[in-house]
Amino acid sequence: MNNLNSYNILMLSTHDVEGGATTWFMHLAEVLYNVGYNIAVVVKYKKSTLPYVYQVKQLPKDNKIKRLFNKYFVHKEDDIFFASKPEYAFFPCETEFSKCFSASQIMDVIPFSPNLIITGLTYELANTSTLHDLYTICKVPIYMTAFDVNVFTGGCHAHFDCQGYKY
Repeated sequence: MNNLNSYNILMLSTHDVEGGATTWFMHLAEVLYNVGYNIAVVVKYKKSTLPYVYQVKQLPKDNKIKRLFNKYFVHKEDDIFFASKPEYAFFPCETEFSKCFSASQIMDVIPFSPNLIITGLTYELANTSTLHDLYTICKVPIYMTAFDVNVFTGGCHAHFDCQGYKY
C-alpha cells in the first residue's frame, strides 16, 4: 500500500471524548489520521472539533419488536451480573435489542467508502445487526476492538459473572 491517503478507515464509537476506552480508541484514530490514512470516526454524540469525527444526523430506527422484548423480558434486576456487581455493569444485555442507527444512516455521514471498519464502544450507535449490514454494503473486514469485553459478554463492561450473552 504505497498511498495511505487512498485507504479509507471507518471507525465507530458512541462518544468521541468520554471515558478510558473511548480515549484509547480516539488515540488510535489520531495516530491513523496523522500517518496519512483517510479516517472517519462516526459517533452518536460529538463533542470534539476533530475534522475526521462525524455525528449521525438522524434518530435511530425504532424497532417495536425489540422495544417490546426489552419491556417484557429484559430487566436489570434479573441480570445476575448487574445484581451482583452493579458498579461494573453500565451496558446491560439489552444493548443488542436497543434502538441503534442503521448502516445506511452511518454511511450517509462519511465522505468515502471504507476499506476497513474498526469498532469501539458502540452502544446506542451500532449493534451486531448494524455491523452485519455494514459488511453487506461494504464487503470489508470489520475489527471489533477488545479493550472492552462488552461485545463478548452481551453488553457487560466487565465480564466477572456476566451472563448477558445467554439472553
